[in-house]
Amino acid sequence: MGSPSLKWETNIPHMPIGCVPYGCVAEINGMLYVGYGDRMFQFKKGAWEGEEHHLPGIKYIRSVFECEGKGYVMDINDRGRCLSIYEWKIETRELKLLTKIPDEYKLLGRSAIGHNGNIYLVGGIGYPIGSDRVDCFDINKGEWEPIKKMKNEREECSLAVIDDKIFVGGGRRAGNSVECFSMEKQQWIDIKPTTKELCQLSSWNGKLVATGGEYSKCVEMYDELSGKWLPFPSMNKGRWLHGACTTKDNQLIVVGGHGAWNSVECLKM
Repeated sequence: MGSPSLKWETNIPHMPIGCVPYGCVAEINGMLYVGYGDRMFQFKKGAWEGEEHHLPGIKYIRSVFECEGKGYVMDINDRGRCLSIYEWKIETRELKLLTKIPDEYKLLGRSAIGHNGNIYLVGGIGYPIGSDRVDCFDINKGEWEPIKKMKNEREECSLAVIDDKIFVGGGRRAGNSVECFSMEKQQWIDIKPTTKELCQLSSWNGKLVATGGEYSKCVEMYDELSGKWLPFPSMNKGRWLHGACTTKDNQLIVVGGHGAWNSVECLKM
């Protein structure tokens, strides 16, 4: 599976600033976006745009993701507590409020992802320890409801979606453990832990991939048949708390992170 013909390339220009966009990189309608602080950077025509574009009303962007062709952003306050979810209006580069997050769901250190018309908030900091809760927002109905709790408490975890499964990895308080929620079975299933902690999970070509973690160049792909993580071509730079996403033309892209700051790499099929 770790084909020597695959190689990480650095032909995408560096970001204008050093950033740690953990969970804040996504392709939306064929365009690559990176959220950092109160700015949304866009890769367009071979260059990054948005360095001077500060989003009104936003303190910090915590998550950027796509759901059914639309882009969404979750913001947090200066203490890390999640506040609201916005739809990202590509044409005008503006945010439209989708929903304010209910008080009981406003934990610190939550992660967000979209899937099949729903937005999921995962983990966070509970009291006095981490949280295992997962909450779902139905975009069409405009309604919130909790779903079955994870097996582990996680803060600032990494998320990926493949088919009808949500994969959750690492995060503070959970080490390098991985689990997935099966929509069909409505239950959480343990996955073998990744090699590194604080890595970034991504869905690439229908497979689960873990990149970086602990300043590592490590990349590994999960083989569902054997239940093992298999080595994959290493990145050029070690990084953690970086952003990662896959594109519709099967590129796996990693951006920034501690140890790599403003560098961008991509792996192509």
